[in-house]
Amino acid sequence: PFDDMFQNHFIYQRASDGKWFFIPWDLDRNFGEWQGANSSIFMGVQGDASNRSGWWNYMKDGFLKAFRTEYEDHLLLLNNTILHPDNVAMLVDEFAAKADFDEAAASPAGTGCSYSGRVSSFKSFANQRFTRVNTLIAGVEVDAGPDILIFEGGIAQFDASETTPEPSEDVVYSWSNGMEGVTPSLKYEEPGLYTVVLTVTSRGVDFTDEVIVEVIDIPDQVHLEKNGEVVLEAESYFEDVRRDSDRTWWVHSQEQPNFSGEDYMHAHEEIRKSFTSRYVGIAPELRYAIHFETPGVYRVWLRGYVFSTRNDSFHVNFNGGARSSRWAQQFEVDDTGFTWSGDTSREGPQLLTVEEPGVKLFSVWLKESTSSVDKIVLTQDVEKIITGLGPDESPRGVPGAAPNAFIRGDINGSKTLDISDCIGILLYMFQGAQNVSCEDHADFDDNGNVEIADSISLIRYLFLKGEAPPEPFPNPGTDPTPDANTCGDAQPGV
Repeated sequence: PFDDMFQNHFIYQRASDGKWFFIPWDLDRNFGEWQGANSSIFMGVQGDASNRSGWWNYMKDGFLKAFRTEYEDHLLLLNNTILHPDNVAMLVDEFAAKADFDEAAASPAGTGCSYSGRVSSFKSFANQRFTRVNTLIAGVEVDAGPDILIFEGGIAQFDASETTPEPSEDVVYSWSNGMEGVTPSLKYEEPGLYTVVLTVTSRGVDFTDEVIVEVIDIPDQVHLEKNGEVVLEAESYFEDVRRDSDRTWWVHSQEQPNFSGEDYMHAHEEIRKSFTSRYVGIAPELRYAIHFETPGVYRVWLRGYVFSTRNDSFHVNFNGGARSSRWAQQFEVDDTGFTWSGDTSREGPQLLTVEEPGVKLFSVWLKESTSSVDKIVLTQDVEKIITGLGPDESPRGVPGAAPNAFIRGDINGSKTLDISDCIGILLYMFQGAQNVSCEDHADFDDNGNVEIADSISLIRYLFLKGEAPPEPFPNPGTDPTPDANTCGDAQPGV
């Protein structure tokens, strides 16, 4: 309540037991309307910043100085029981259901406020004040970390490092799935949505926050890392998550020349939009599935077209993890065409860690509309500089397939057999074209030699219902038969 030197409180002594009572009155505009949720819990004490016009109340000043610990304990208890937001919301809803708004409006005095507005503001203040009081008294701010997105069989890394205070004899951290500690991890085998609650207990009161773990199915085809490097065409995503944005979203484009692959991804805008923070679950997202054989630290390179400081960066990370904008992938402005960036905004090279072999989700989030991304390279050679069109895209295969997996007859890596593969074999044989990276790919009949018969057999399969090629087909794999060509074997060169 408003506090000044002498008003707004009744003080009386009960005759039956001698107890003194201190009852506030003049309670209009008190539930968050005067100073809001951040107002001091020691209003009335001499020198308190929230005092009205600098006045202070002699009685409250003496009381709070003499009984501060008891006052804090009782206020903490009330805040988490009677004044808990759920309880306040229930009482407000009960009143709103019984109130006759039309009758109130028809009264001589009329109404000076919006009933629905007050219902909303009461609930909002209760939530904000609940957090504020708990934080002030118990010193607890719970942050269970960002939501987590992983593939089935992946490990979810939880992060409560932003929670204060740290665990101690008096402050206990506990997770609803039985985990302990600040940064525990857990493997999830089954797809689904999992809600995990972090509870921090301090001064006998529980403070909670939750994190959502989304476990998704691994796609049928994933990019295959080989020898510490994997290359992705931007348009080779397995999922484009638009977020139902009506302002900006990813589109395929060929407008800017000299792109790599079939096209590139452009952040089309109807209205300019940027996502500098809290972008996970909000910003349009391109998702890629990568099977890593080689754990370790990878530097991320993006090829993009950046013509202004208003569209010069992207968010990237594994497993849908949010990070500060200081980790955003930053480009130097160059309106002449596509360029490469391997650096963050303020943290040096863009480095991400692969903890163990397996399929990981890699995401590129739109940070600023009108930006464009053409190609992505993740390499363990952190000193390597990527230029030009960059290396060719890595092959794709079934999850867990060898890095050298291929589809027999698919010499151009399109993942399908067509007439271009037939022509490619002939160009390789008769014009010395360097279009066959591995002879096993062009050896359609698997006899150990690349011959004109391979092209003829492929044509028969495509157009005359001829026999399909031997394994690996139709899914990527390695050459099961020994021959002079070892580049497509499970152990190349052996």
